[in-house]
Amino acid sequence: MVESATDTTGGGDVGTSSSGLQAGYASSDITPALPVELAGHFSWRPRLGRQVHDPLHCRVVALRQGERCLSLASLDVLCVSEQLHRAILDNLDRQPQQLMLLATHTHSSFGGLFPSPGASVLGQAHPRRLQWLAGLVARTVQAAEQDLRPARARFGRAEVAGFTSSRRRRFGPRDDEFRVLTMQRNGARDLVVVNASGHPVVVSEKDPQLVSADWPGELCRRLEAREQLPLFFPAALGGTSPLFPEFPMELERHLQLLGDLALQGVERAREQEQPLGDETLSSSLLRLPHPPPRCQALSPLGLQGRLADLALWPLRSWLRRGYRRMLAHPGGVPLHLARLGELLLVGSAHEMGAGLVGEILRQVRGKGREAMVASLADGYAGYLHLEDEYHHRPEKGFRFMSYYENALAVFGRHMSAGILEQLGNWQG
Repeated sequence: MVESATDTTGGGDVGTSSSGLQAGYASSDITPALPVELAGHFSWRPRLGRQVHDPLHCRVVALRQGERCLSLASLDVLCVSEQLHRAILDNLDRQPQQLMLLATHTHSSFGGLFPSPGASVLGQAHPRRLQWLAGLVARTVQAAEQDLRPARARFGRAEVAGFTSSRRRRFGPRDDEFRVLTMQRNGARDLVVVNASGHPVVVSEKDPQLVSADWPGELCRRLEAREQLPLFFPAALGGTSPLFPEFPMELERHLQLLGDLALQGVERAREQEQPLGDETLSSSLLRLPHPPPRCQALSPLGLQGRLADLALWPLRSWLRRGYRRMLAHPGGVPLHLARLGELLLVGSAHEMGAGLVGEILRQVRGKGREAMVASLADGYAGYLHLEDEYHHRPEKGFRFMSYYENALAVFGRHMSAGILEQLGNWQG
């Protein structure tokens, strides 16, 4: 069922925006019937979700300014596919740049949104589920657009030190910042768009058969209880975990702890909020050219690494064939760039590392602007770090994740430079 935000609970008088900016909100429950195959872990047999810990949602914030429009749609799924993005656009009859499709990356949700042969981590292809989800997301976008009303935009950011940890290096780069865009509307609840880092794997680590939106879902429930309308999307995912999810801590206690800290980050960011002086809305969807898919986990470490990759040629060849079908991106890897005044929304289909996210933020802030950075926007293209990061020899205790993420730099390690170059060109 699609729920729009047509009530007038909690709204105050925020004045009228001279820019003509409007904002709307809607959400829908996307929890499937059980049992359902879950995505997010390699396994020879399907990992079935047999119990719902908390419901999965699609949440949409719609923005409009005259003829310009942009919808942010956040789904409680592991990853979204380019096929799903196209199917939603077909339902809406929209241009690609008008929809930024995002995944919260919970590892306790269904898969099946990618073509065969699906690796077990993404779930086997399920065309009916993809079409069902595309239709439901399209209806949620339409409901959000029916909820449009004049809005004023505010932005704030704050750090919660220690919220994340590096799973590649003991003292690797981190992103502990919460970035919050608030849309204030007369007579209606605030829309709160939250951007933060950290793999949502707490629930799957504790009970792999639970369906859950993980810690982003916990944060959204906390905000809803405070009469705010939330939407979450992740920034750094590569090499980034929240508070060591593998710790032997009881699930509800761990979620409560993360929820407390995440809510603290949002509240601190909102205390620092400033209005966006310029609220001009624009959006572009670029396509980054790429080489054929590849799989090289060890080559950056020198001759021994190259020889090891050569010895693993049969496995690499098998993975490469799968990549060509599942993650083809024939037009180029999506890079979605949107602007709301001096605030930029940078969406990449990669699972970006904290170093790359930090470099994007530094580049944007160096020009006197602010940014929110989204991994997994409009498709999936594997992990991506700054190129220098691949040359750090993994420490004991961090090697598996390092090699795993290296192997999933599907279109090569130079793509981080391509993202930064296109961002610089787009900013002017």
